[in-house]
Parts: sequence; C-alpha cells; structure tokens
Amino acid sequence: MFGFIVGTSFYDYPGLEEKKIITDFGEVTLLLWDIHATPVAILPRHGKNHEYLPHHINYKACIQALKNVGVTKIVSFSVAGVLNTDYKLAEPYLVDDLLFLENRLPNGEICSFFDTAWKPGRGHLIAGSFYNSQIMSDIQDILGSSVIDTACYAYAVWPRFNSKWEIRMYRNCGWDLVSQTCGPEIILANELEIPIAQVCFAVDYANGVMETNTSMEELGENIAKSREVFQKIIESLSKKNNDYSFEGFVYRFD
Repeated sequence: MFGFIVGTSFYDYPGLEEKKIITDFGEVTLLLWDIHATPVAILPRHGKNHEYLPHHINYKACIQALKNVGVTKIVSFSVAGVLNTDYKLAEPYLVDDLLFLENRLPNGEICSFFDTAWKPGRGHLIAGSFYNSQIMSDIQDILGSSVIDTACYAYAVWPRFNSKWEIRMYRNCGWDLVSQTCGPEIILANELEIPIAQVCFAVDYANGVMETNTSMEELGENIAKSREVFQKIIESLSKKNNDYSFEGFVYRFD
C-alpha cells in the first residue's frame, strides 16, 4: 500500500475514510482512499484544520501509523522555499539529498526509533541515499521534463522562518530548498525500511534570496497550484502500483 504525506488541503476530496490509528507513540488520524481500485493511506501531517504546527507534529506516531495500516512505500510532499536562484517558483522538485544536521525531533529527542538500549530491532541506519531511486524514477516519468531531480532539501528550524543570514549560510553550502517538516519523516521511514521519496513544490523565495520578497498573493496562488501536482502524482503512482525494494541498510543487532 502507498502512503502519501500531505498538507491539509486533501481533507476535502470525496471518498476519503477517516481512521484513527493507535500507536505506541500516540494516536494518528489517517485518510484511507481507493484510487483506481487501489487502497492508499494519506497522512495530513498538520491535521484537518492545521492544528499542528511543525513543532507539534508527532513524527514517530505518524510513520508508525502508516506502517501499522500496511504501508510499504511513501511519498512525502511539501511546499518549500527556494534557496537556489536557478529554480523557478510554481514548479515541482524531486529531492535527492537531505540536510538534517542535528537529527532531533521537535521535542529535542533524537530522531530515531532506536531510542532504548537493548530494544529489539535496534540498529544503525546506513544509507548512500535516504531517497528510493525506484520511486523517484516513477515520479520522473509522471512529471517528465517539468521536474528537476537533483534538489538538496534543508530541514529548517520551526515554527519561525529563517533569518536572512541563516538562509545565506544555506545558500553558501549549496542547498536548494527549505521547509520545516520532512526531515524526520525521511529518517524514520528509512529506519522502518520503508522506501520513501520526497517532492517539493516551490512556493516562494526564502528570506533574502531576492531583493523583493515573494508577495502573499503569489505565495497563495503557488500553494494552490501545488495541490494539482501532488494529486497528479498520487493518482498516477497509485495506478502504477509498483513494488519497490528498500535500498538503504539498517545494521541490526538482534
């Protein structure tokens, strides 16, 4: 089963079944949907009414809930700020690398399911890439030339946006896109050996990238456009319904 992690706008699609999933880390509401007679699970990370700001999201419960309902492959979607001035707004970008230096959850805990000594299944996540090349290839086929597939994503602090000097640091290091949600999702899915890919939709230029900030009107228009692209990917991947092998490596001690 495919799992898709999205913002709040997918709550109003017809045919969605709301289901509460209990995990060891808390309760999560998923939306179950049949597309092309294929069941999928949709996780609105912020909740129905954007109840959860990025630092309120229970990432471990979210990823565990997807696994509990039978998800074996995930795509994480996010609108994002642009760091790379070669990138255009209102376009999708397929992420192929991650900046998540501290590897901590919003509450300060280490971002890992391996949080207890002697815990069954504990191990080290070792990955040349955290992103599954097979899912990425299918998304590339769906979007064609409209997508750049070599974007580096920076997972930023929350809930505030970055200062101009922080953004300058990110840009000087060569990173391309920034948002506040996807880092933990990528790491935790890999620890559970669930193949995952990430698609960002560029909605504004990050603080100080351009002399003039992206207007609120343009930002809103771009967020609306992102929904169309994300829906296309969801429907097309569900129709393909391909299987994907996990490409990372978790060295387990049991």
